[in-house]
Amino acid sequence: MSGRLSDKVAVVTGGASGIGQAACLRIASEGSDIAVIDIDGAGAKRVAERCAAAGVRVLSLSADASDEKEIESAIGSVLSHFKKLDLLVANAGIEGPMREA
Repeated sequence: MSGRLSDKVAVVTGGASGIGQAACLRIASEGSDIAVIDIDGAGAKRVAERCAAAGVRVLSLSADASDEKEIESAIGSVLSHFKKLDLLVANAGIEGPMREA
């Protein structure tokens, strides 16, 4: 796969639907390997499978973007899997009042 983002690794939070899904598909079409992170793990997997059709390496992870420990763990998994991280799309939307740390 060659494209403007070849040899890059991207993470998209909230990647299972809407703008996040569109971002995942576009980034993959430009040649970037991609990690799709969403609280909806099954949805993240579906989007990752669609991205793989572009010929890039993919990883799908279930994580709640409002939970710092879950996101830290997810990013750790990305780094373990791909060995680097070049791009981040912090797209996940959090509905309702924010939890205090």
